[in-house]
Amino acid sequence: MKTVLVTGGVRGIGKSIALKFKEKGYKVYVTFSRDEDSAHEVAALGISAVLGGTNVMHICAAARCVVTTMALGPNVLAVPTVPL
Repeated sequence: MKTVLVTGGVRGIGKSIALKFKEKGYKVYVTFSRDEDSAHEVAALGISAVLGGTNVMHICAAARCVVTTMALGPNVLAVPTVPL
């Protein structure tokens, strides 16, 4: 199964991107900064919310995203929805 990690994937365009990947058969993981309610919403749709409290505009959080992406497997696509 193909896997994707979408940053900021619980609201707005990130959520739309995550849902589109889900429709295409991907295993989808998303990060979120602070909106736990939205994270629970996407989880109910079969999307795994990981790395809560992640603001990828900070270098340490961005590095955690890279490490998490690598830990998910060798063929994971990372999709940033904010400028890095």
